[in-house]
Amino acid sequence: MQIPFGTNEWGSEDQQIADIKLRNMYLAENPLSPDGISRYMRPSLSQLATIGGGPIRGIWRQEGTFGGDLMVVSGNQLYRYIPGGTATLIGSVPGLLTCQFAGTIDNFVVVSDYIAYLSNGVTVAPIVMPDDEPVGSVAQIDGAYLLSVAEFYRFYWMNPGETSPDPLNFASAERLPDPIVSINVIADEIWMLGSNSVEVWTQTGDQDAPYARITGRAYTEGCLYRDSAAEAAVNGFPCLLWVTNYAEVVLAQGNPVRVSNDAVEEILRRSSNIRGWSFRRLRVDFYVITTEDTTLVYNLDQKSWMIWNSYGLDLWRAHLGTQDRQSIYAGDYTTNQLWQLGEDAHDDTDQPIVCTIRGFVPLSGKQDRCASVNIRANQGWGPSYVTPPLIELRYSDDYGFTWSEPRQKSMGLKGRYFTDITFRSLGLIQRPGRIFEVRFSGLEKFRIDYATMNEV
Repeated sequence: MQIPFGTNEWGSEDQQIADIKLRNMYLAENPLSPDGISRYMRPSLSQLATIGGGPIRGIWRQEGTFGGDLMVVSGNQLYRYIPGGTATLIGSVPGLLTCQFAGTIDNFVVVSDYIAYLSNGVTVAPIVMPDDEPVGSVAQIDGAYLLSVAEFYRFYWMNPGETSPDPLNFASAERLPDPIVSINVIADEIWMLGSNSVEVWTQTGDQDAPYARITGRAYTEGCLYRDSAAEAAVNGFPCLLWVTNYAEVVLAQGNPVRVSNDAVEEILRRSSNIRGWSFRRLRVDFYVITTEDTTLVYNLDQKSWMIWNSYGLDLWRAHLGTQDRQSIYAGDYTTNQLWQLGEDAHDDTDQPIVCTIRGFVPLSGKQDRCASVNIRANQGWGPSYVTPPLIELRYSDDYGFTWSEPRQKSMGLKGRYFTDITFRSLGLIQRPGRIFEVRFSGLEKFRIDYATMNEV
């Protein structure tokens, strides 16, 4: 029988359900696998540059803005960075919180700790808000900036060429007087994510009232954290994801749809300081959520949730990021390190990526013999003709409370594509069944297609 590996990271401390791990891996199409998918190692992290004093609080780029250079907030300083080149200090952007960006062809706005700053790529200066009101969020549409008032339902707009908003250029979210948490522009629509509701606005063409709410486009899924909102794509069309006031993740492509599961929401309910970003790699779109102790990743193509982390840490170091075509850049959550997600690399700068996957074989009758487990992976693709990479197997017959001693098998030297990975004499399976765990921690790429038990 084929061992049914999990398609989602799943577990529940509240309900005392053992983890079904999908750790540092993701699902992608493979027509040669029995179920049409394989589990692949997550992207690696390669050191690109160290910028400022850290940590990296914001990273942004936009095609057509300053040649596509990266704008990076490290510590309390704003830098302009050319990948592979040098970082130039633009100016001071004080704060401790994650930053939000928006930009036009010749300038950009960065919001740090409720103050908005306008930069031309050379200098940076605070934007003077009417009555010195704090800024909660920023977005840009057709050259105009939309600036929400923190903890309030009003937003101002700043027309092209202006360096501060006119005190009379404002509007208010209308359906509910809840504060605007985040403003986002998706496919020419303006999404006002409030604390308890969502409104969709559009441009009117009227100079006196350039923005208006679209009738019938109001929803009850609010936004818990501004920085959880991120733009991604499904089937080539843009969408918006965020964490709601119910600690659920929704995907909006027209209407918001819940995409999180109970296990993910249990983690989010006990979390704070949530921030998110998205990227596309090898035709797969990912949405990354970082909390204070977990990094959750959603695979939009396979509708699958995973947990990624870095070696020796609970979190994945890449807590914020941006993309330039195939190049993906990310900032470290504790240091001044700027990372680049590797296309072909197989480790995080000489640190292993520990991949773990679990599957559960139920047993409703009497005890049964487990004569063998056979694994089909990327045998023979290691880089060495001398030392083969190793794969590890262990199992639990009591829902993960106790585990067998791990066993190791060779994945074959380079070129040994028919290496047999079979673990034998694995004892008797008791009710309710057995959890199998496969683990890989070598400094090589890893892929697992399937595993079978008692294969003839």
